[in-house]
Parts: sequence; C-alpha cells; structure tokens
Amino acid sequence: MNTISQLKNNLIIRLKELENIHLQAHEQLFVDVSSKKVIVKYFYETDNKEQKSECRFAIEAKNVEKLKKTMFLQFSSPENNVLENPCNLQLYKEVFNHIITFWLDYAKLKNEYLFIDVYNRDNNLTTKWEQFLIELGFFNCTEYSKILDCEHINLSNVYGYLGEEQITYLSNMLTFHSELNEVRISEPTFFMDSYDYNQQKGLFRLERQNYYFENALFKIIPRESFLFVEGKQIPKKRFDFKKGVMLEILDYIKEQMKMPNLLKPPRKHFSYLVKNHLKINSYKINLEYKYCEIENIIEEGQLENESAYMVDIFKRAEKKAKKNLRDEEFKVIQTNLFCKMYKIQTQKYAWYIIVNIEAHKFWMIPTKNRDKTPQQVIDIILFYLEGKCLLEA
Repeated sequence: MNTISQLKNNLIIRLKELENIHLQAHEQLFVDVSSKKVIVKYFYETDNKEQKSECRFAIEAKNVEKLKKTMFLQFSSPENNVLENPCNLQLYKEVFNHIITFWLDYAKLKNEYLFIDVYNRDNNLTTKWEQFLIELGFFNCTEYSKILDCEHINLSNVYGYLGEEQITYLSNMLTFHSELNEVRISEPTFFMDSYDYNQQKGLFRLERQNYYFENALFKIIPRESFLFVEGKQIPKKRFDFKKGVMLEILDYIKEQMKMPNLLKPPRKHFSYLVKNHLKINSYKINLEYKYCEIENIIEEGQLENESAYMVDIFKRAEKKAKKNLRDEEFKVIQTNLFCKMYKIQTQKYAWYIIVNIEAHKFWMIPTKNRDKTPQQVIDIILFYLEGKCLLEA
C-alpha cells in the first residue's frame, strides 16, 4: 500500500473510531475520500417512515486550484444548522479537525503549500472555521492571495499552514510585487506585455507574464531565495531577493540593450500610439522619419516615455473612465472629416495631436506652457477650417 492510500485509510479509521466512541446506534458517519476531495456526512435516523435518516451536517473539502506545489482547499457545508446544537458542534469540530489533519499530512508528504478558503455565506460558520484553523496552527494569509495565480477560488479570506521558509518566500514575493508596481509608474516604458496562458501554472501570477523594457521582451522566474530574468534579447541572470531588486533588473536590461538600441531605438509605444489610438496606417507614412522629427523638438530619448504616458491616458479614456480624468489631462475636438485634435497632458508636456486620417497625416506638438495653445496648432486648425469653408461654398 502506498503512502497516499495509507493516509486515506488512516482518515477512515480515525472517523470510524470517532463514530464508535461518540455516536449511538441511530447515528452514522459517511466518508468519501480521494486525492481531490473529502466528504463527511453525519446522519441521524428518525421515526419518519418517508425519511428514515436525516443529514444533520456535511463537510466537503476539495482541492480547487492546480498551482505548482500548492494545495488550495475550499470548504463547504450545506447543512449548517449544526451550530444550534452544542453536541453536534463538538462532533462537527472533531470531524473538521480530522479532515484538516488528513490534508496537512498530504501536503507535507507532497512538500506543498496548504491554503484554505474559509469564505462561506453563513458568517457564523466562517467564524467557527477560522477558530478551528487557528487552534490547529493556521494563520490568515489573505495578504498573499493577490500575488497567487488563482482562478477558481474566493481570495477574500484565506488561511494557510506554512513553514518559516515558505513564509519568507511569500513575503519576499509580496515585497517584489510592490516594487514591480512602483517601477511601472516611475518607468513608463516598462510594462507587462502579454500573458502566456499556454504555460503551465506556477505559484505566482507573474510567472506566466511577459515583460517589455528597452526593446527587450523577458520573463521573471522566481525561486525560493532568488529570481531569474531571461529573454531572447538578454542573457539569463540571477538576482537575489533584496530591496531595490526590480530597479537592479531594469539597470541590467538597459546595459544589455545599450548597443542594440543605438542601432534601433525603442519605439514600441510610439508605434502603438500612432496605429491604435491615432488610427494612422503605419504603411502610409514614414514612421521612423516622423519619430525623429518629433523627438528633435524635445529631449533626446524622451519621446518613447511620453508615448507610453499618452497610451495609458488613451486607454483609460477609451474604457469609459473619462469622467475620472482631469479636464486638462485629456481633451478631444472633432471638426467633421477634416481633422481631429487631442490635448493630452503628461508630466513634462502638454501635447497637441492633430490627425487627418483620410490624408494619413498627423502632427504632435509639445509645449511646456500648458495654458497657451501653440501658434503652430492654431495655424493647422485654421488651414483645415478654411479648406472646409471652400468646399462648402
């Protein structure tokens, strides 16, 4: 008999002993145990001829997530009037403890993390579960849930049974996620490029995430005490968990991409802005020439950063979040079929973007004077308005 089978048999034996000691002839425990779920029901025989036995309570615990080295249990208890009867409650607690002990032994055998979702519509029952788990050495792990790659479980109230090394690892990853979010603000051209649904799930959401920075597409691969960064354009490198490690990763990528970017500067955000938000067909214009023309007006190397900010503003506006944006941050004026003008404010500039989709033309005019419209913008608009008047005459 293998060890897993032995664990199952041990659970059945312990519940049978519980039944023999505490239950009378008209009471019975029904047990169904597998590697995916455990169900225990407490039946009570009645004098009712139509219904010979009544289910006083049922506890089901099933593994609902397929994460690497992780067991995520979800408890349910359809018959929860057990709390009304102290005797039933004591039996319920003992059954619950035996089920938890089984999953604990199972997790230790497999060397897996063990998390339990204790959310239940019945708040009284949820409170009892929490009390039972705390007595067994579990603690609230809800703060870690936001970094885990979970899809099929409620993460609003999660408890875990974790060793010291596991807690350190999760805490390191929680800190790293915070740094990741901070860097996305300070480095606008760094972003999460795509999500690889074909890759097998790990423990953390970021393991299936592709990242982009300085023309490099790469992955961040966590291990127990360090991180790996790898991509087609950059050599694989190890980084230890420590404060500021995300900035260290970006500095490494900058250094690796310095020479390639001299030959081909990063223009991913600029190209995305022109194609997806300004709706200009990139085959109809010389995008490289346009990039150089606009960048000559501002600081060298800043257009890609500015484009990243503008893409973010466009996306928020297009998701019907326009009412949450400041009026001066995003304005659009449309003048029939002749042109469309946007005014977008980034941290450094106010950008006036004028687009003529039919003629495949656009202008991006920056100014640091946020309150005064540049004369070039006025001249372009007047030119189109005069053309419109001539056509209508």
